[in-house]
Amino acid sequence: MSTPTNSSFKSTKDRYRPIFCSPDYYLQNLLLFEKCKIQFQNLAQTEKVQAWVTLMSLLRRPEDWFGGLRKTPLTSSKLQHTYSLKNLLQKTHLIWPKNLNPEINLLTFLNEVKIKALPDSCLISLIKLTHQDDPLQIIFEVPKPLELLNYQLQGKRIISFNEDVSTWPTTLYHGRDFLSFMIHDLIHANHFFSSPENRHGQLGFYRSIKQILNDPELKILLQNEDFRNGFEYIISDMNSHPVHLFKTLHAKILQTTNDLAQTQIIWKGWTEVWSNQNLSLNSALQKVNTQLFSDIEALELETHSIALGYN
Repeated sequence: MSTPTNSSFKSTKDRYRPIFCSPDYYLQNLLLFEKCKIQFQNLAQTEKVQAWVTLMSLLRRPEDWFGGLRKTPLTSSKLQHTYSLKNLLQKTHLIWPKNLNPEINLLTFLNEVKIKALPDSCLISLIKLTHQDDPLQIIFEVPKPLELLNYQLQGKRIISFNEDVSTWPTTLYHGRDFLSFMIHDLIHANHFFSSPENRHGQLGFYRSIKQILNDPELKILLQNEDFRNGFEYIISDMNSHPVHLFKTLHAKILQTTNDLAQTQIIWKGWTEVWSNQNLSLNSALQKVNTQLFSDIEALELETHSIALGYN
């Protein structure tokens, strides 16, 4: 089967973005995807995700997907795999570079070959799916923000994988097409696990959030759509330093109430819960987003979050 070229992705400035593949891309390749779904049906779920992300990324640029061989592989893991690229690509007419062995196995390919516009952080997570170096969990739906928060509180990251190919041309996931959303999950997983200290700092923030989920003031704020959207993003999809997470949450309260005094009342109630009579931590939290917040307060908040994340 020939593979149509989608001219909208031929730009030399091609890069990963929320809409990575147009509806036309999915429609033009739909028959091929149906055949590949049958071809992949006996693969493990981790292998299916690896196969689909690889295949679909190559099909975006069928004539010039090859970005070259890496001087240094992405990971040092021993990557033995029985699934070869020859099997993966047998139903396509992708252009294959002369200097690349078509018998290369899928994991070695992901580790050593550059795919144009596909971020390295995505590829690293794809490789780690096989060896479970990081606790990545594949699920078949898009979790709600509180569900994702609970997964993260368990130290996990989620890969949402919907294998109903008929829905791919018309369905967006939080503004992203199917391939873009899987890549997004894989990138976030890599960011989450790449630094143990930062991961535990985020976990400390999430555990702080869990302490206030039933707070009456929070329930009132969540009735505001803009605050709810921002809050759900902060607790589920915002990979960042814990100090920045606390600052962003405080700023979102002020933006919603448009009242500094009311914001201070809400924030004081939450800081008393979070600090649990730790006076230096309480002081640092109450200075968030004020001129009094210095490196000393930032270090106090960071140290507390990391320690809480390890508990």
